[in-house]
Amino acid sequence: MKITIITTGRFHVGSLARELGILGHDVTLCSYVPKFKEKDFDLNHITHKSYFWFLLPFIAGQRMKNKKVSNVFNKLLVLFYDFWLSKTLPSCDVLIFMSGIFIKTPTALKEKFNCNIVVERGSTHILTQSKILSEILSYEPVSDFFIKRELEGYDVADLISVPADHTRDSFLENGIPREKIIQNPYGVNLESFHLSALPTNDRPTVIIVGNWCLRKGADLILKTMELLPEYKLLHVGAITDVPFPFQNPQFQHIDPVPEKELALFYAQAHVFILPSREEGLALVQLQALACGLPVVHTYRTGASDLKSYISNQDIIITVESDPLSLSEGVKSAYNYRLANQGINPLDQNDRAAITWSAYARRYEQHLHSNFKL
Repeated sequence: MKITIITTGRFHVGSLARELGILGHDVTLCSYVPKFKEKDFDLNHITHKSYFWFLLPFIAGQRMKNKKVSNVFNKLLVLFYDFWLSKTLPSCDVLIFMSGIFIKTPTALKEKFNCNIVVERGSTHILTQSKILSEILSYEPVSDFFIKRELEGYDVADLISVPADHTRDSFLENGIPREKIIQNPYGVNLESFHLSALPTNDRPTVIIVGNWCLRKGADLILKTMELLPEYKLLHVGAITDVPFPFQNPQFQHIDPVPEKELALFYAQAHVFILPSREEGLALVQLQALACGLPVVHTYRTGASDLKSYISNQDIIITVESDPLSLSEGVKSAYNYRLANQGINPLDQNDRAAITWSAYARRYEQHLHSNFKL
């Protein structure tokens, strides 16, 4: 198949492009990831068109500290990039695009070349997401600009690709036909993330990787740790809308690090936690599992979907979104880790099922069965 994938940053579709290329497909990835970063993502089996320098003025404006100015440049980038690709991309069998970013391009390729169109949506349906986020104090509503683009993207696509049960259900609840939805959980690079020894820390250590924010339940973690005074919490990532308790010795913060360095921090922890209020399927959960950490999570992180692909059901602990449930989950996970130290919780088949390669093979099957290619 001739497959074109269009995105801004790499996201998960960079890994999808790589693996589809390895499977023998003619894959072109369009992004604004600069060429000098290609080596970090192993894109040797595909064609990568980088629009970094072309879009640099918009990217620079998008990253300005003034939020109003940043938002304006973000919209301009999306509109200009979408317009340009709609005029310049050649025909393909399948176009895969990130939701909320492109409208003109999939519409144009469908009209000109009768391409098959797949939209990638990593989170819940935009109306569900907007509702959930609006219920979190201090969260600004999703702008009408991006809500409109999301909805138009769902309409123009032949298929909507989502990673988890709760994301699929949100589309069904908003009137999208089941046959238009393909569900496929993401993968992990096992070369970067592998079993680590049980840490010898003085205190049981819980880790969360990602933004320290309301959306990911940072406020719930603060209350949970009050119920676990003997435990330590390690956070790796950016701090956004929830203050971090730097003065509390129970908490440790590390600024964002490159993905390939995360395994060093998973190796310092006994348990991974993620009580997100809204998420598609957080990739960091797969990384933690690959490193041997049991995952304590709330339903809207997607981790429970992974139980369908692995035989060890005990390593993924789904809890309610309250501190007591979270603390009990952490205790159970820690006891599990102690009782199974030195044993890889994922057997060979489990590990094979959660790779990016397995993700791409499932994706390929969806394309074949839905488009008869």
